[in-house]
Amino acid sequence: MSLYRYKVLEKSGLITKEVGNFPSLEGLKETVQEQGNILLSHGLLGVCWWKKISLQEQGIFCGHMAQFLGHQLSLLHALATYGSVSKKHKPTMTLVHQQLTQGISLGDALGHVQFLDPLMISSIKIAEGSGALVPCFKTLQRYAEQRYQLMERIRKALYYPFLLSSFLMVLCLFFLPSFITSMEGFLDQVQCSEKRTTLMVVLPSLLQVSMFLIFLWLIGLGLKHSPWRVYYDLIWAKIPFKKLLFLNAFFQTLSLQIESGIHLMTALKLQVDHTQNLYDKKRLIQMIHDMENGDPFSTSFQRYFKGDGLLLHLLKLGEETGTMGESFEKSTHYLTHSLERQTAFFVEILEPLFLLLIGCVLGWVAFSLFSPLYETLGGMAL
Repeated sequence: MSLYRYKVLEKSGLITKEVGNFPSLEGLKETVQEQGNILLSHGLLGVCWWKKISLQEQGIFCGHMAQFLGHQLSLLHALATYGSVSKKHKPTMTLVHQQLTQGISLGDALGHVQFLDPLMISSIKIAEGSGALVPCFKTLQRYAEQRYQLMERIRKALYYPFLLSSFLMVLCLFFLPSFITSMEGFLDQVQCSEKRTTLMVVLPSLLQVSMFLIFLWLIGLGLKHSPWRVYYDLIWAKIPFKKLLFLNAFFQTLSLQIESGIHLMTALKLQVDHTQNLYDKKRLIQMIHDMENGDPFSTSFQRYFKGDGLLLHLLKLGEETGTMGESFEKSTHYLTHSLERQTAFFVEILEPLFLLLIGCVLGWVAFSLFSPLYETLGGMAL
């Protein structure tokens, strides 16, 4: 079976775009002719032509599916209804609908079109086996919405530092060369004997800094796509802000999966399968191994991830009371507040640092401009 995207002229005169699986191009033409339509154009699609949808859209999809299935609609009817509600995702829903009619499970069909996050796909597959799709979609909706809101708050908080850094880069890259060129012309006009002044060092210095940054970027790119990628991931995992982001997503996912009825060890193994950072993946595997040998979750987590005292207390309290899901949820809220505090602190200290840096650059430019000018004019006066 091959996947085709095609355009047909219907009997009513309307032109519609469709997506479907057909054994061959002849099969597509025969199907269109049997329907009494005219095939206008067609194209063979790859397996992964869909763009990955945002967390917000994933949350909307899960919310609609929970609502439709909660009203006793069949799975096929729910997908068709969502396709009619969301015109953007109608072709994808049409393909998922066709795969379900061919006996493919919902999790496999959604994974085939890469419509949801892989971790969400795994949760749906487990929920299909237990018959708890409705609570699974509800928890996935809450997971997607919380992740989206957190990332949006962090992104909005970084808008101002980004604008300041962009202004500084524009100042350095565009204005300084023009200053250098104009001053070189002026020094030539007044016949300055000292051609190499402090100003003439500015452009080579900027080029050296730029080449050094490009060199560091190439080293990082090489480590990311090489057998030494674990060292690249180790550096990222040790950054405090990145560590908080990972732990926040880790505990939030565990909380929602346990709420959906997934066992803790199964949820941890799913985390291992879908963790991209090799260093974090290695620590999770070691953590699971220790838990299989009898160590509690809190002890294994503290051994490899080094959480603070309050986080460790929440995990031990959950183990003692048998409410690990609630403990993970509280840990998520605690880490979310920690992320917001760190973001706010970073923005607060970044503003004066940027202003100080801009002042130093402008002072350097002014000194470089006027120092040779005063020396030249002083020499002419004598």
